[in-house]
Amino acid sequence: MRSRTKHIEIRHHFLREHIANGNCEIKFIGTEIQLANIFTKPLAKDIFNFMLNELGIISISCSQQYNFNLLLLVLTCCFSGSGSQL
Repeated sequence: MRSRTKHIEIRHHFLREHIANGNCEIKFIGTEIQLANIFTKPLAKDIFNFMLNELGIISISCSQQYNFNLLLLVLTCCFSGSGSQL
């Protein structure tokens, strides 16, 4: 038995035991609410905003984005030891 196959078998038995013991359950997630779609598919604005909310991601305006980018620049310079170059 190859090591990759053995790894999959061990993982399968681990999950099967936890499901049998009631520690976790498997639920079907329909494609219309599959959160991974936000990263892989073009979505309508309402669905996109719904998924952002479900993931806990906030939307920021352009001015907030500018301030955020400036803050990242300052922090990057401070932690890289080049803070005096700002």
